[in-house]
Amino acid sequence: MSSISDGIDPEPGTLPWLTRELRVVVNELASFTRPSASDGERRAAEWIAQRMGTHGHPVSVEVERAHGGYWWPLGVLNGGAALAAVAARRSRSARAL
Repeated sequence: MSSISDGIDPEPGTLPWLTRELRVVVNELASFTRPSASDGERRAAEWIAQRMGTHGHPVSVEVERAHGGYWWPLGVLNGGAALAAVAARRSRSARAL
């Protein structure tokens, strides 16, 4: 059984140039951390854009505002929904009296 690191196509029919290209891309992007909205994410985007540009593709890296995490906005939305549910329940209870 072969592997990517031994220079042989890992599966029959795999293109050698594609195997090499994927190895370069994965190794580069795995060499640094890239959390959401970080300098690492910007670095990865610029590296990918540069590589695509060298292959003749028009590219641009857009800068957007971001909070840098997944749980914060999700927590805020769920907290708002919970407060609305409590308010609705109190409103119904007050009307029942």
